[in-house]
Amino acid sequence: MSMTLHENKTKAVVDYIKNTWSILRRTEEHVLQLLIDPKLPYNPGDKRVLYIPRKENLKEIQKKFAPFIPERVRGQIEIHHLPRSFSHIQTHGLLYLPNAYIVPGGRFNEMYGWDSYFIVLGLLAENLTDWAFEMANNLLYEVEHYGKVLNANRTYYLTRSNPPFLTQTVLAVYRVIKDKTWLKQSLPTLLKFYHFWMKPPHYVKKTKLSRYYAEAATPAPEVSPTYYTAVKAYYRTQKIYAYDVEKYYGEKNDELKPAFYRADRAVRESGFDLSNQHGPFGADITECVSLSLNSLLYQMEQDFFEIYNFLDQVDEAKKWQEKAQERAQLISHYMWDHATGYFFSYNFQRNTIRPYVYATTFYPLFTGLATPSQAERILSNLPTFETGGGILTSAYNTGMQWDAPFGWAPFQYIAVEGLKRYGYEQDAKRIAGKFINLVNHTFAKHGNIAEKFDIRAGDTLLQNSIFYGYKTNEIGFGWTNAVYMHFLNNFDFKKENFTEKRKGD
Repeated sequence: MSMTLHENKTKAVVDYIKNTWSILRRTEEHVLQLLIDPKLPYNPGDKRVLYIPRKENLKEIQKKFAPFIPERVRGQIEIHHLPRSFSHIQTHGLLYLPNAYIVPGGRFNEMYGWDSYFIVLGLLAENLTDWAFEMANNLLYEVEHYGKVLNANRTYYLTRSNPPFLTQTVLAVYRVIKDKTWLKQSLPTLLKFYHFWMKPPHYVKKTKLSRYYAEAATPAPEVSPTYYTAVKAYYRTQKIYAYDVEKYYGEKNDELKPAFYRADRAVRESGFDLSNQHGPFGADITECVSLSLNSLLYQMEQDFFEIYNFLDQVDEAKKWQEKAQERAQLISHYMWDHATGYFFSYNFQRNTIRPYVYATTFYPLFTGLATPSQAERILSNLPTFETGGGILTSAYNTGMQWDAPFGWAPFQYIAVEGLKRYGYEQDAKRIAGKFINLVNHTFAKHGNIAEKFDIRAGDTLLQNSIFYGYKTNEIGFGWTNAVYMHFLNNFDFKKENFTEKRKGD
């Protein structure tokens, strides 16, 4: 793969992305398309259900969607209020959102939690401010009506959230629209979401830090049963030292226990589904306070400091700055490993770090909580992650899509922005350029943009490399498009090496 970018390749990708935002956008008129979920079995004639919050007016919502539901299928389409308990849901369906939104693409045909932060950045880079504003308001709506930012707006995601980028999303939009009234109105909802993570079972009192933890302990409906079959086969045949397998698997009956299913859902809440970051299949995740989660909660606290200053509440702002400083100290205390120069998650049951070299080590740089000396150590470890196409997800090949040799747009963004924040401009620019070149190269080869890459081989054909979980590489793709545009618009690449910085439309 050549390391020289050509303007004509870049222009082709930019044009593709510009067209793709409209293709990925969903409004009321796409209701039939949204009600068919590619992740669940579907047969012609099956009921399709749109669920609305109990506070919404059912007749008004039905009227809103009526023009877009043809008479020939009206008998199959139902609009209901959500049951009071998610355990009472008989048929899984779509959860109502009041505004249009961008879906990631492919089998991910709904609005996702942390994907939406990156998508909003991409929309803002394209001056699609109104669309970004709609996305931010949908996320706020989820917190108000569904209790949290959801993994995505399907009923089977009601039991879990996603990495908390909400304050960053709102601030990204606010910095463009400068609507202080909207920011002030959003504040109670932002605080509500912050406190979701600061209460048990997510909050772990002994560390004063938080973990990922799902609200159900049964198989995730959107996950193919063949995955759980493969997990059991692994447990039957492999020796595992990372954790006590008996907690998660019963050898006598060859069955996965509720603790495994809860952890499996928590892994999906973390966004990193799947990796061995917390042992095989991530099963120990509920016993660890997460580096990525607590770095993002530190960022939320810093964001509240900024928001309260915007609103001229200086004393309140100072309280949030103090909270952030305390969390930074706790993260350094529990999660920084001076011997290796990495941050790791921390197992609070065993009182030890989980020494798995993972790209989440860049999160403390991204959020600014790392000390300059810690940042310097992480920079010295950059060769562990850096390849010809950008940043690897981890140092380990496991057959899981969130480990090596795979690379994802969010990690490119977090690593690049983290390095840049600490003054390592040339390293940041080099990695951003590699990723732009990787997208250009694979687009020229396949004519599309995918969700993930074999970042060593420089390709998007991955089916023979992924052994656990879904094996497809979805096309679209929301956060890849967004990070590509963000890099292109925020680095002044020299023409002879990359391409001129786009000046906007």
